[in-house]
Formats: sequence, C-alpha cells, structure tokens
Amino acid sequence: MGTEAFYTTAAQVLPTMLIALSVELLLLTQGRVREWKEKVAKWDKEKVSKRGPMPFEGSDAALGPFWIYVLLAVVFVVGEVAAFLAIGAGWRNAGTFWTVGSCLLIMIVGAAGVPIARLDAALRWR
Repeated sequence: MGTEAFYTTAAQVLPTMLIALSVELLLLTQGRVREWKEKVAKWDKEKVSKRGPMPFEGSDAALGPFWIYVLLAVVFVVGEVAAFLAIGAGWRNAGTFWTVGSCLLIMIVGAAGVPIARLDAALRWR
C-alpha cells in the first residue's frame, strides 16, 4: 500500500517526534515540581507542626506526564517496528500502512498537544 519512501520517512520521523515529546514532557514535569517546591517553601512551620506532616498534593499531577510518555513510547515502538518490517522484510500491505500511519498521527497530535498542555498547566498553577 505505502511506498518505500513513506516507510523510510516514518522510520526517521518517529524518533524525532519521540525526542521532541520527551523534551516537552520533561519541561512539563519540571514546572510542576518547581511549583510544588515553592508551595512547600511558603508553608508556616507552626501550621505544619499543628497539622502534622504535609501531604504531597501534587503526586497524581506529577505522574500524569509519565503515563503519557509510556503511552507515546509504546506507540513509537509499534510504529517503528512496523516501518522497519515494511522496509526490511518487504511487508508493504494495508496492515503495516495503517499501523505506521496511525502511529505517526498519534505522535503528531501528541507533539502538538503536549506544549498546549504545558502552557495550560503553567497558567493553571499560577
């Protein structure tokens, strides 16, 4: 279904998208950790001693990007394996075409969505 040029391009674009998403997710996680540290620094020592230890309020929020990254890494591996099978083994059929195409689409949407989520998170945490 797809030509060799399509699969070769996909095999080159998918790692690039993964690197870009890794950087964006790292920046998103660092921003949340920095905000949490600033909240901890503002706490009054009397309130902490009266109320007991402070709960980690941002723990679920900090794990969000981790699961997004795992999902995108799985999509990357599936797309990359399918692209290499199409190139190396000559499996150019509808299954590999739609697999690689959908993986590319998911990675492109992720690359566009993660910076928007980072911007939204930065505005929401202020």
